[in-house]
Amino acid sequence: MHKEIICVGSGGQGIILGGHILAEAAGIYDGRNVANSERYGAAARGEVTVSEIVISDQEIDYPKITAADCMIALSQEGYDGYKHKLKKDGILIADLFYVKTFEHKNVYLIPFSETVRDKTGKEIGTNIAALGVFVRITKIVSDDAIKKAVKNRVPKGTEESNLGILDIGLGYSP
Repeated sequence: MHKEIICVGSGGQGIILGGHILAEAAGIYDGRNVANSERYGAAARGEVTVSEIVISDQEIDYPKITAADCMIALSQEGYDGYKHKLKKDGILIADLFYVKTFEHKNVYLIPFSETVRDKTGKEIGTNIAALGVFVRITKIVSDDAIKKAVKNRVPKGTEESNLGILDIGLGYSP
């Protein structure tokens, strides 16, 4: 198994944290080989932010994605800037509120930000809900691994809230 995942959004949406959580879940808790890299603008909040994760059962020869199997897109600008990195038959998991136009066919439009806002009163945690849906759709990492990684990576004192948000995503039925 060799999977390449790209997560894109705007600075402040937790794209980098989401990439770290996914990499930790796959590498530490599921025991796979992982490479994780990120890109963000000098003024990170509001700029396009990118996290690339390569997950493999074999040794990873190149730590960057070449053709992503899956993209999580939380902003239109992120999708537009990096859609060329997603395979034509790749899976696009996108926030219905922020991503309005797309070229790919294998698309899951999910109201992440709206659902999290309705449940918590704010959009903080949209990235965590998106990870839950990603796990449910792709099964690339286990539920147990993603829960452990979320608990370990989110700010102290927010673990239970973030696990509740993760459960929103894990509850998605494709």
